[in-house]
Amino acid sequence: MVDINIQNGQGITQAIKSKLINDGVINKNTQISGSIWSNIMNEIKQENASNKTSCQKELYSGGEDINGLSSENFVVKTGVIKLTENLWNKILSFFKPSSVQKTETPQNIQNTEQIANTLKPENVQSKLTGNIRQDIDNAQKLLVTNLSTMSEQDLSDIGISSAKRDRMINYLNNITYDNDPYGTAKAVKNGIVISENGHFSSQEDMIKVLIHEANHCDEEYLFKNPDKSDQNDLRHRDLSGNPVNNVRTNSVEEEKMCERIGLLTTAKLIDKGILSGKDYAPYTPPEQFRLAGEDLSKYKVINYLNDKNQLENDLNGWIERNYPGLPDNLSGDVTIRHMAQKDGIQLKSGDEIRFNNQTYTIGKDGVYLSAQGRTTTCQLTAFDMEGNTRGIANNIVLSNMEPTQEELKSLYSPNQNFVKEENGQYSLNLQNIPITVYRDGKPIINGKM
Repeated sequence: MVDINIQNGQGITQAIKSKLINDGVINKNTQISGSIWSNIMNEIKQENASNKTSCQKELYSGGEDINGLSSENFVVKTGVIKLTENLWNKILSFFKPSSVQKTETPQNIQNTEQIANTLKPENVQSKLTGNIRQDIDNAQKLLVTNLSTMSEQDLSDIGISSAKRDRMINYLNNITYDNDPYGTAKAVKNGIVISENGHFSSQEDMIKVLIHEANHCDEEYLFKNPDKSDQNDLRHRDLSGNPVNNVRTNSVEEEKMCERIGLLTTAKLIDKGILSGKDYAPYTPPEQFRLAGEDLSKYKVINYLNDKNQLENDLNGWIERNYPGLPDNLSGDVTIRHMAQKDGIQLKSGDEIRFNNQTYTIGKDGVYLSAQGRTTTCQLTAFDMEGNTRGIANNIVLSNMEPTQEELKSLYSPNQNFVKEENGQYSLNLQNIPITVYRDGKPIINGKM
């Protein structure tokens, strides 16, 4: 075990830094970046959770908001806490030369010339090593280097402004890790979380995903600061260009925007010769969906720079395969359908959902209906003006939209209460409460939950 001495008035991060200084890992003038501290505290959180389950002494008490300023987060008492050798070695691994920044190193993202000089593209690893942290680190450096020096024309081709570019680089500089078994990457407030269980097919794929998630971070920022949005951003401005406040929800509109910029950024880097994957084509249809004699080269990402129709066609196909029941827009319009199908049940903003003598209006007071995962099973949620979500009802099944066995299997998890499994057959945990959807005061469809 490794002892961390907590002195009077110290927090856990201060004690860890003191240990690193005393061991000669860093010096007292070393400034550790926020992303490194996030990585460290995520590892601390995981060990603390393990200690709880094994009835060992907890490392800290209180909350676990890594980015929070409250003194109630990660509370430690004067004395000694013990970390396993494995955890301490992980902490030490974060302090490679490229991870530690001296106090005299400019941190403001506007110092793009110095960043470009210190991170030359030819010095950045371009092939996947199999070590996900190293590969993400390489991709992050490549992105920061080249985004920061792109011309206004390059940014226009991608579809972003220089102000948005600078915000995105800040998110890319705040990458942490977890062990989520069901996802590869996600946006959390002002940073990106990568699952160490995630899979990337190539560096181009990694670049696309990082840009996609950086855009989700920016959507949360713009939700609270619509006046900072680009003039042509109709998610955060009206047709006259005036900033508007909307209740936050993830939508098809947002997903397509994030993926579109991810694809175009990747294409631009390929076109410039910075990425080598000229044949990178993530949306080439499976063989059974291809047309006889179809020219598959049109699916190459690099072609999207000049063929926007193909780009939008491929984005629509991607949405149908991956988000079959996501709200279409901030209004709450939604189509509930089986994966990879265009048709389904279309519900509109203003439709009323009634059950248990309660009435909920889609698109009003932050209420939205959406599918759970890649299934036709619905959930009813509400978002407040801070973007926080509140569950109202899960496992809603509309008439003639019963989920398939394959869909139920994808939703099943021993840690969830949505689906049960018996002898290889999956079924929803239903209370058999009737539900009715009304439009203009008239019932249009029934269901149960």
